[in-house]
Amino acid sequence: MTEQSFLNSSTAPKLSHVLLVSYIGNSVLNVLLSFTATFGNIVIAISLRKNSSLHAPSKALYLSLALSDLGVGLIGHPLYLAYLLTEMNSHGDSSNSHGSIHALHNVLSVFLCAVSLLTMTAISVDRLLALRLKFRYRETVTFRRVSLTLIFSHILSAVMSSAYVWYYPLYLGANYGGIFLCALVSSVCCILVYSAIRKQSTRQVFHCTKRNLQSIEHQRSVDDSCFNMVTYRRSFYSTLYVYASLSVCYLPYVCLKIVGQYTGWDDRVTAAFYWCGTLVLFNSSLNPLLYCWRIQGIKQAAKQTVKKMFSCFKPCETGIAYA
Repeated sequence: MTEQSFLNSSTAPKLSHVLLVSYIGNSVLNVLLSFTATFGNIVIAISLRKNSSLHAPSKALYLSLALSDLGVGLIGHPLYLAYLLTEMNSHGDSSNSHGSIHALHNVLSVFLCAVSLLTMTAISVDRLLALRLKFRYRETVTFRRVSLTLIFSHILSAVMSSAYVWYYPLYLGANYGGIFLCALVSSVCCILVYSAIRKQSTRQVFHCTKRNLQSIEHQRSVDDSCFNMVTYRRSFYSTLYVYASLSVCYLPYVCLKIVGQYTGWDDRVTAAFYWCGTLVLFNSSLNPLLYCWRIQGIKQAAKQTVKKMFSCFKPCETGIAYA
């Protein structure tokens, strides 16, 4: 057995420098990002529960996104790390390239990413409905309906990801089709809302030229709909930043996946693909920073949560007197 294993190791092809750097670099990054994604999203989940300024359905959507990002930190990064190490150790041995770790990584990582994509799409639709429905928004978009939507998105994500095991063509079609549809719906919603906000801003500037400053200030103090629009505009731009970060992290992965299917997977394309996989998972560490920056009340609640978490590790001062 020892001689046979020595012969196998000597005849196996060596890793290229590009692949070796990719394996080692991505492994180190995934260890670090696993901690940042886990810690950051635990803080955000606690802070969202404390936040009373958000509408309950919107809070449920952001909480679902934070929990899926937490799953990436707890499950996605460790599985991707195990997948990279397995690929590095079994390079050139095709019998081990599609083992249980590979299957677990594809099923669970795709499930978590699909939940994030569907939740982000739901948030974009929610912002569009808030603009179109206006005062009927709270009656139409209820916590119960949003909860049912989130349950359906989790079930759909589970079916899409588990298709890797029982019907691989459906798995590929659902992945590409799902990413395209989510990106299309989110983009259309963001464009419609942004154009409406721009039109209203232009209309306000036009009216400002016909009114004096005193009447404008009086109207803003009396009419609370102007304040509501300012609040809505801020919440929409928060959604826009989260969607933009998700697009930046996911787009290179999708493009390189398509390129690899047509041009083949040489060492450079494979190495770049591994880096893009880490970039997708990095989105889960980036989102908590965006929440603290953009969502009202989250930054202060996150500071208080972090202080309480670190205060648990401080040594307790006891007034014990020694005789």
